[in-house]
Amino acid sequence: MVTPRRLAAFVGALAALASLAVVCSLTGVLSYGQAVAFGATLLALAYLVMLARRLDAKAHRAELRAKRHEETLKRVEDRLDRLEVAMADAAAQRNEDLRAILASIGEDRVYAMELRAMLKERL
Repeated sequence: MVTPRRLAAFVGALAALASLAVVCSLTGVLSYGQAVAFGATLLALAYLVMLARRLDAKAHRAELRAKRHEETLKRVEDRLDRLEVAMADAAAQRNEDLRAILASIGEDRVYAMELRAMLKERL
């Protein structure tokens, strides 16, 4: 779709080329056919310049988008590293808690066996 900005640039280029071709043909520097060919060449050159600027702008936007995604990816990686450390700490705490529970169960069992032995002796 043609934007007003692109249309204005294109019309400006056409006007400049038309005025150049008219001046050249009136002064006798170029014949009418040569002026038309010269104008068409300059028009094609102007179109290529606009096309190159457009592609450059698209490439620049793509680079900015890629940079933004790289920054987001870096933040995600940093957060994953922090989560990994937190999960390792939680796993260590869980293992410590389980050992304490098992030790407590073992102590209770030993105590219960001693109590059982004492009760058997009394009875």
